[in-house]
Amino acid sequence: MKDSIDRAKIVRANLEAISRGRSPSPETVGVWLREFQPIKTDKLDDIIRQARTEHSERVEMGKAWGHITPDDVLRVHRRLRRKLGPTNEPPENPDCPHGCQSGRVSVRDGKGYEYCVRCSCSAGDWWKSQRTFGQAPSVDVCLSRPGWSLIGSTRKVIPQTHQEWIDKRAQDVGIGAALSEYSRWKTARGG
Repeated sequence: MKDSIDRAKIVRANLEAISRGRSPSPETVGVWLREFQPIKTDKLDDIIRQARTEHSERVEMGKAWGHITPDDVLRVHRRLRRKLGPTNEPPENPDCPHGCQSGRVSVRDGKGYEYCVRCSCSAGDWWKSQRTFGQAPSVDVCLSRPGWSLIGSTRKVIPQTHQEWIDKRAQDVGIGAALSEYSRWKTARGG
């Protein structure tokens, strides 16, 4: 939840900066957030700023016009990724239904033994090429066996009704404000 709020604040601040302080519409912020899903939150502001700088330089040379677009930012992101080379770390999936940690989850069999297995989400797919987890069954296969259960999911999934409220409220006040209101409400409830 906090990660989503931080991402929305970063995008909103950069959009306000390129439009001379005018607040962007919630739809615009939503589009930018959706486009930037592959970019990690801790890198997002730096990459957007780099794209803004490069765009303004191209405008001065007469090779571009208008404001930057999500495509400009994604171009900078791709270039930086190519420069750094392929990462040898499994990806994170913040939307994983099993709450995996870098594509791995802990399960308990019917006898009480605990195992670390590959998740069935996109982050778990990274482990398919690894010798350790590649041939082992995924969490979905394990959970389909009688007596097997997931051990302590670390991520909390908000109830569908809460997500619907956030989505509806975001149409009125923007995603950042809606997430902020929801966060304050959860804190006041002690949850």
